Amino acid sequence: LDAVRQVRTAAARGHVLGLEELNALAVAMADPRQCGRCGFGPVDHAGCSDLRYHHLEVSMRGGSRAAVSNACPRCGWFTGRLQDWPAWDGEMQTERGRAMFRQRMWCEVAITVRAASKALLVPYSVLRLGAWLALPPSLAAFLALSYLVPWAVENASLAASLNNPDTYRHR
Repeated sequence: LDAVRQVRTAAARGHVLGLEELNALAVAMADPRQCGRCGFGPVDHAGCSDLRYHHLEVSMRGGSRAAVSNACPRCGWFTGRLQDWPAWDGEMQTERGRAMFRQRMWCEVAITVRAASKALLVPYSVLRLGAWLALPPSLAAFLALSYLVPWAVENASLAASLNNPDTYRHR
């Protein structure tokens, strides 16, 4: 408990915690975990392994209402099972870990931008081509939708893989 108080005091003063301080905090926890996406931690989900059960639950403490969040405070990653949160190793707090995280986030941005541009460019081109060839508007719209439906299915599976807790799990 003293380690937690020291860390809170340091954080309140604007002090960025080093790896040694974070490891000291993790030692004070029963089961320290880290975010499976960005590596934020250590996090202590004490009490219940079913994180979905209490997620966004409103509790009353000292006359004030507070919502419980079991999502990562940094990136918002959430999974309903405690087992999906990797054990704390501190790797993402090192320079190498931060570089890996930046690369991972930029890759996700590139994938999203590429997918969104395809979603706009290809159907628009099909509609313009239909107008140029004097096709009936319903046929041009059908051709555009025949591209968008498989695109939506494929990108739904891509989004699921990016949000999957096992995607970035340490092996």
